[in-house]
Amino acid sequence: GKVLLGTEAGDLYVFKHDARPATIDGIAAAAGAPDLKTARGVWKASRAAVEKAHLVSKIELPAPIRSTPAVAGGVAYVMTEDTLY
Repeated sequence: GKVLLGTEAGDLYVFKHDARPATIDGIAAAAGAPDLKTARGVWKASRAAVEKAHLVSKIELPAPIRSTPAVAGGVAYVMTEDTLY
């Protein structure tokens, strides 16, 4: 029921899996804004809505994550550039 996403910045994001997620398009919402400052505000608000709806956790690790996290036997394995967690 979770989606794991690792980044080269060393962040591991854990998202809720939803079989029928709502579509939130921040770029389309910001397209009708009268200026760049307003467009950025609309985009940030839509991004915050996505995080509130789907983000379970963000875990900061000390090294880049260059592989896909794996789950086996109920255990999540995350490999950074120099350590296996």
